[in-house]
Amino acid sequence: EALWDDCFEKGADLNVGPGCPNGIERVESCLLSFGNDMDFGDNPFECGLDKFVSLDADVESLSLPALRKIAGNHQKQLVGLIFDEFTNFDSYRIRDNGVEVGEIRSQCWSPRYECQLAITMMNREWLGSRSSLEHEGQAASIHPIPFAKDVLESRGRAA
Repeated sequence: EALWDDCFEKGADLNVGPGCPNGIERVESCLLSFGNDMDFGDNPFECGLDKFVSLDADVESLSLPALRKIAGNHQKQLVGLIFDEFTNFDSYRIRDNGVEVGEIRSQCWSPRYECQLAITMMNREWLGSRSSLEHEGQAASIHPIPFAKDVLESRGRAA
């Protein structure tokens, strides 16, 4: 609380207040949002947060045995998609020959990079070594998240 008070006091002339990144900045930087990009139905391995999980920890934990069991065997993976064109999707469910293989969790048009970006939870088995997909007639390239800066900067008018 003291930190907040100090920040507001020092930033009074700048009208400093609480806030958060806008949706475009959040998706561009892959700042994950609980409730949007992940929820209680997902695990840290699926969300790319495994580097924060110590499977060798010597602690009493209800979740550690379950995490050890699913490590490397998770069914889904959070990845990024880049579409070349702005698209208003009718559905966020991604299908391949009628079978659901993923779900767009967050997406935006990026004026900075001149492309549509999406954070997507995909079926790991289907994903395999694929580097692209088609959703509602729009081609997208598949990327690990966070999006590589050089990949994005090679696209639009990024500085």
